Amino acid sequence: MARQVVAAYASALRLLDAPAGPVEIPYADTTLPGYFFHCPHAAPKAPVLIVHQGRDAWAEDCKYLADGALERGYHCLLFDGPGQGRVLRLQGLPFRPTGKPSSRQW
Repeated sequence: MARQVVAAYASALRLLDAPAGPVEIPYADTTLPGYFFHCPHAAPKAPVLIVHQGRDAWAEDCKYLADGALERGYHCLLFDGPGQGRVLRLQGLPFRPTGKPSSRQW
């Protein structure tokens, strides 16, 4: 099912004539999937809004953020990180700790 959703999203981007394309970001010994939205009226070196959605959201869920960025003259990168979206469901890559656990007691 996840593969079908991703394929449908890619088709929708083409049908909507969205200025976006898939990207693969190198990560460890694999890649992280995402989409780069190129703002057609932005300067060549325009800022890029990097959207790393949280928890259960997928990059495909966040097109509204890319739309807002493009309206404001920003390029936008949507991607799934470890433990999210496609990376978790199709690549089996979970969240991982980023350092030493806190010794703080809650």
